[in-house]
Amino acid sequence: MHIYGITSWEQIGDTLILTAAARNVRIMRPDIRFVYTGFDKYRPLLDGNPDFVQASTYEDLGAIGYGSGERYARQGCHIEAQTRMLCGKLRIPEPTDRWFATPFVILTPEEVEYSRQWRGKWLVNANCQTCSVSKGYPHWQKVVDLMRAAGHELVQVGGREPRDIGVDLSGVVDMRGRTTLRQWLAMVHGCEGILTPPSGILHAGAVWDKPMVCLCGARELPALTGYRTVMYCCTGCPNAGCECAEAGQCIRFDGRWCGCMSAIPPEDVLLAAGRAVDVARCLKGGKQEEATR
Repeated sequence: MHIYGITSWEQIGDTLILTAAARNVRIMRPDIRFVYTGFDKYRPLLDGNPDFVQASTYEDLGAIGYGSGERYARQGCHIEAQTRMLCGKLRIPEPTDRWFATPFVILTPEEVEYSRQWRGKWLVNANCQTCSVSKGYPHWQKVVDLMRAAGHELVQVGGREPRDIGVDLSGVVDMRGRTTLRQWLAMVHGCEGILTPPSGILHAGAVWDKPMVCLCGARELPALTGYRTVMYCCTGCPNAGCECAEAGQCIRFDGRWCGCMSAIPPEDVLLAAGRAVDVARCLKGGKQEEATR
């Protein structure tokens, strides 16, 4: 067995993507295992993962990933980019016939049992961080009201760390900061769907093909993830015509791209949620049909 140490950037999503890259490498080289050398707070994401082991002796490959969203967009989906980078560092061929296109997570029976209480509920990630204020959306409460009127139950998730900018929503079950990382994964496993800006919860939801709606500014691209059950609500705002522009608070990238999401109508989010559910059902039906052949 050959053992290599790898880590990712300081984000939940990057660590989850790493699980898919590791799986893809082991398609070509089943004799390889990895040691996670990253942040301890993200280590629980790898619990039970057979691709990662505990070892004191290994060859350290360093960080796998990019720090720029623009470079991600040019490279295609995160998983493909990280797989190619990892294969390049290991000097092995890239998989050609079969890729793992989503992160890989294993839940314990106890975690699966915990996930059942969240069935039928939508998770709302309305938080953003001080380092990414462009992910803030001013109309979350209206989205919640529309979803509830359509018969949905909602649970608010996210952190309560000092860097988190929280939005207190009414009509939801507030679970922010009240779960462990493993319980958070179990909530994603059990939920009906997810509403979020670009965030790590998209990568967690992709593990189980959850219906997801991603709210993003005009610079964000579906290539950032490439997951099949994500519906994108893009602002389409050319830095004019919305309340932020009128207040002189427009968020721009490179002086050109709009990074603000305030022009996204809440009604569009509701419609996107319905489309995401339809896509997820079609995929699930296709898998069941394939399994019975």
